[in-house]
Amino acid sequence: MDNAWDYNEGVSESRMGKALVGRRDKVFLMTKACPHGRGARTAMRQLEESLRRLKTDYLDLWQLHEVIFEDEPAKYFAPGGASADIGCGSGRDVDWLNRNGYPCIGFEPSAGLRDEARRRFPDWRFEAGALPDLDALNGETFANVVCETVLMHLPPADIRTAVRALARALDLRGTLYLSWRVTDGADVRDAAGRLYCAFPVDAVRSELAGFAMLYDADEISASSGHRVHRLIVRRPG
Repeated sequence: MDNAWDYNEGVSESRMGKALVGRRDKVFLMTKACPHGRGARTAMRQLEESLRRLKTDYLDLWQLHEVIFEDEPAKYFAPGGASADIGCGSGRDVDWLNRNGYPCIGFEPSAGLRDEARRRFPDWRFEAGALPDLDALNGETFANVVCETVLMHLPPADIRTAVRALARALDLRGTLYLSWRVTDGADVRDAAGRLYCAFPVDAVRSELAGFAMLYDADEISASSGHRVHRLIVRRPG
């Protein structure tokens, strides 16, 4: 059974822990730390929290979540350029970007997640903002825009509108990193009722026609095992 410290703000581990009471010896249990460059002390603190949530004193496998080379943004993003994380959740990527030379504002529609982001990362700025229209940006543009696994939670009719809004948020020669979980066939909802919309990648590509395509790949996420599509494009200028 797989989990991670950061999944659903810890609720996923807590639910799994309750379900495993009296059954721990019947499963192979694994979870993941999410230190994202913050070091061994952070990872060990997260391990202790995971064990407490999972109501166990040992794991069968402990991993690191989403191992990404820290020089990846330098290949595409403008260092020091104003950045935005659209659908930033609890602010993990906003924190990483700010600490690595990409001054970043997080935009998140959920008031609860914004509050959590401000609690966890009080040094950074978090604002209300939602796809598909991104009206909260008020025409502000950025050198770097991140939208990580958000798009698939929108209704299919909003996908093209959302991609156009993300493109408008870019400075001239600005870079957009966009990813989403791929759903084959019909739209589905998970146990919590969250939508996973099925849409063709060409619905995204067509809205970015004329942009320089820097990266375009369908991949299996090393952390979740789900199929994810990633696009990195640069606005002409």
